Amino acid sequence: MYICILGRQPEISFAELEAVFGKANLKHFGKIAVLDVEDISARQFERLGGTIKIAEVISNDWNDIMSFLPESGKAVVGLSSYNTNLNAKTLTKIAVAIKKHRKSVRFVPNKKSDLSSAQIIHNKLIGSDNKFEFILAEADGAKMLAQTLYIQDIKSYSNRDYGRPRRDAKNGMLPPKLAQIMINLAVQDTKSRHDLDPSKKRAKPKTIPVILDPFCGTGVVLQEAALMGYNVYGTDIEQKMIDFTIANLKWLSASHKVNFFEKLEVGDATKMNWQPVMDFVVAETSLGKPYFVEPTIEALRQNVKKCNKLVEKFLENLYSQIKKDTRLCLAVPAWNVGGKNYRLSIIRRLKDLGYEQQKVSAKPLLYRRKDQIVGRELLVLKKVKKTAKMEDKKE
Repeated sequence: MYICILGRQPEISFAELEAVFGKANLKHFGKIAVLDVEDISARQFERLGGTIKIAEVISNDWNDIMSFLPESGKAVVGLSSYNTNLNAKTLTKIAVAIKKHRKSVRFVPNKKSDLSSAQIIHNKLIGSDNKFEFILAEADGAKMLAQTLYIQDIKSYSNRDYGRPRRDAKNGMLPPKLAQIMINLAVQDTKSRHDLDPSKKRAKPKTIPVILDPFCGTGVVLQEAALMGYNVYGTDIEQKMIDFTIANLKWLSASHKVNFFEKLEVGDATKMNWQPVMDFVVAETSLGKPYFVEPTIEALRQNVKKCNKLVEKFLENLYSQIKKDTRLCLAVPAWNVGGKNYRLSIIRRLKDLGYEQQKVSAKPLLYRRKDQIVGRELLVLKKVKKTAKMEDKKE
């Protein structure tokens, strides 16, 4: 059994875990999820964009920490608490009590009830015989003591974001973590997902699933898909963006020793004829006008209308080019103006266009900072038969 520490937006992180491991194996408790599986590999964890840490449950008694420390030699220990009433002061008292019995233990000081990724990485609390992070958590009234096995590599994410040769702020900057989440939400329960090895020799699309990004921009989705072992197909309306993607994928292949089959073309997503057929579609559509101050309601309505039209035309164009049950994950714009959320109206008419929205969360999956005007809503879709209403309209 494992404890998963969820990211800044727990609903999205939990939806990703459900997509990867299945609903039957998971329970959600605020900022943590309890995952009941036999084993989690480092490779599986590296493909999760929304989970900050994973720790293995080793006891149901917090007092058992002593028994998991080495009998001799110095040890470095960090303590974190989740879903409990233990604060930094209480954790410090626990550390002091342990030191009375085990003088050779050094504790990483707690500024908060949980240690940050930077603290864990700096103190090397993972992957060592004498350095540990222990997590004290509660779920359903039961106490759990867990040892952290994996933590997100913040340096690697930063490199894949800021270290690429080509970036373009004007076209938005999709975070690599979010791209990973979107890929996992689209791929869902594909059995071969964790068998894909990105270091193997290039394979043609018939052998390895292909992920299409029709709005590829600088290629973040394609980059993360390639790292997860998929072949990639990207198109964009601007030649400049295709050139940027080519440079970024070339950098990825050399710097990360990744092999993949890629196809890149200039094309308008509302008119493009994609060949060959893709297995999954993952994309961030245009987010419309960027806002640094709140717009007037009329200006916002015009912007929403324009974004609605683009997404509708794209979905109409894509429909005949994908197989039944093909899954998509789209990041579309969502706005917060005057404390009110504004969404695309096209979301209410997806069935008319031949798409069924997959229920991966009780609430809309909104990815945005608290003070952000333009955010993203994640739509997980599946191609289905169009409603009679839409078919009649076409005739």
